[in-house]
Amino acid sequence: MKLSALLPIWFAFLMAIAILPSRAFASEPICHDFDYTDPDLFEWLHAFYVGLGPPILGAERRLRNGVAWRVVIDAGTHLAEARITWMPDRKAMEKANRFLEGAQACRILKYYQMATDSFGAAKEWLEKEGRPIVGIPDTGFLRTSPDLVELTYASNSLLSGYNVLADVQTGRLWPYKETYIWDLSENRLVGHEDCAAPAEPTLRLSSPFRLQGLLDLCKAEAHEKFLALWKSKFAMLAAAPAAKHDPGLRNCPEENLEEYPPARRWAFYALTDAGLAVHTTFDGYNALRGCILIKNTLNPVIIPYRELEPWLVPGPWRDELLKAR
Repeated sequence: MKLSALLPIWFAFLMAIAILPSRAFASEPICHDFDYTDPDLFEWLHAFYVGLGPPILGAERRLRNGVAWRVVIDAGTHLAEARITWMPDRKAMEKANRFLEGAQACRILKYYQMATDSFGAAKEWLEKEGRPIVGIPDTGFLRTSPDLVELTYASNSLLSGYNVLADVQTGRLWPYKETYIWDLSENRLVGHEDCAAPAEPTLRLSSPFRLQGLLDLCKAEAHEKFLALWKSKFAMLAAAPAAKHDPGLRNCPEENLEEYPPARRWAFYALTDAGLAVHTTFDGYNALRGCILIKNTLNPVIIPYRELEPWLVPGPWRDELLKAR
């Protein structure tokens, strides 16, 4: 990227920082281990986001339950996230959008942190031109495609969706998925915990796991049955005509379970109206690059909640999901 092309982005960032409340700006502490329960932080992020200027608005879409949403794209960085535009409970909508705005603002801060890492290039430009400019980063830029931002579930109590990000490093593209399940009543993320090593989760599809307060697959027998369900749904999708003619699978090893078994797949989970979405990515740069950035018919695999009923944690969430159609 040419330095001159970064001028508008850097100017927008400076303007946003200039109007922030008194809380000190520190991109790394804010974006790393982001404390979504801190109301002061949300206010700070809101002020930062508003200062960036008008975003680009995507077309409005609807979930099965009538909730309306759209993709909102930051004009400077093109980092995108969903926003709800209508749902029956206005307070729940405000909570959901507060979280989504905070997550997007955090990513934008991470982008600018990356962009300001190369002080050498910035110093060279300053000495030459006499004015500051962000340097070409050493660590890379975060990227996101609005086509790969989805809100998949929204109710008065739960919010879920996913985003695909890419970190461009030394000419290579390293994409990765982010899924989330957000508890609107408690303003917290529903944790995805590896049962074998919760402190350092591997998040492999082959590893027993729990979604805190929602789904418990820590017992080996339960997880084996879950994997069997995933494989059966996967096989049905792979055998369908849609998969045979899917351009997104042309250069993707997605359907090769022998080469990419569950032990070689990373798993990320989201709620949908139809069931639990099991998103997978793979070991290996080529597989990641070819599959994550292109939608295809095999990813995610949706498992209906009724088929997960034995392992859903008793409570209001379980009741809500079992009523979903």
